[in-house]
Amino acid sequence: MKSIGMDLHQKQTVFHVLSAEGLCVGRGKIDTTVEALQGLIKKYSGEEIQVAIEASTPAFWVREVLVEAGARVEVTNPYKLRLIAESRNKTDANDAMILAELLRCGGLPREVYVPSLAIRQLREQLALRRSLVQMRTKIICSAKAALRRRGMRYSARTFHTLESWDIKVEDTPVFETLNAMYYRCEEERLKLEKALSTKWGNDSIVLRLRSIPGVGPLVAVTILAALGEIERFSSSSQVAAYAGLVPSERSTGDTISHGRITHQGRSELCGAMVQAAWAVLRTKRESAEALKHMFYKIMMKRGSQIAIVAVARKLLTIVYHVWKQETLFDETKVGKQRRESKRGSTMDSAVDLANVA
Repeated sequence: MKSIGMDLHQKQTVFHVLSAEGLCVGRGKIDTTVEALQGLIKKYSGEEIQVAIEASTPAFWVREVLVEAGARVEVTNPYKLRLIAESRNKTDANDAMILAELLRCGGLPREVYVPSLAIRQLREQLALRRSLVQMRTKIICSAKAALRRRGMRYSARTFHTLESWDIKVEDTPVFETLNAMYYRCEEERLKLEKALSTKWGNDSIVLRLRSIPGVGPLVAVTILAALGEIERFSSSSQVAAYAGLVPSERSTGDTISHGRITHQGRSELCGAMVQAAWAVLRTKRESAEALKHMFYKIMMKRGSQIAIVAVARKLLTIVYHVWKQETLFDETKVGKQRRESKRGSTMDSAVDLANVA
């Protein structure tokens, strides 16, 4: 068996090949193209080949190319490869060598999730939409700044709609340019959202997720794209950790301290759940009353920011159970497990007191 470590880059890829005994039988650079990558695999086609690459922008299509050529490919998390991240002699050649050696001896971290082609395309569309929204925000801020430079006043919603751009301002070429940019940005955003709604609006998973308070069409599709397959998570805590919504922890000896949430996960999922949590507070649905009560109870003790993160994590827990159990949201189950555990602990304590008496 040959073990190959690859350090991927946009133009060139550095590789290191090890035999089953750990001897270097090849190393060098190749172009990051389909022909060059498949040619490297075919060069060692006489025996089984396994390849290790780090998760990056080109990693998924490179994986498909290598698998098609007959190799077994592992895509690993670069943040968990401390041998590479903390190396004092970090070069592309050394990175490829370490990947090959860890692959050969089975020391690589757990392989990252490789989503299907449909999910990858959905992630690209959602990433493009987020870019359009950010661009729209920058245009609005530029237009408002131009008004302030001229001593003009404006309302909070100025430039947030096409009608609000009808303002008489001197030096109109500036605003004409910004207006054209805003119109084109909004046009592409709406077109993209329509395409997403057409393809994913009637998806069974999306429809079930939308039964949860605060979860609208875009948030539901974002959750679907981020998680991909719910079966790869064994508990709701893993889903929360994947979104970076769990508190950081440092423990040594008898000392255990918890800090802010880790933010180490899919940032778009974390942002979508926080957005859904704020939407819960605005909704008039009766099914959201338990979540609202949870927010205000925590807010009175620890503040609104911690409370909204707690609601976001609770929503993600609900997402996990709704998706995995293939059911709709049931407000009667919110906090049911906690209530039962409290009731059980109260009964236990009463029995103990009776025995003592």
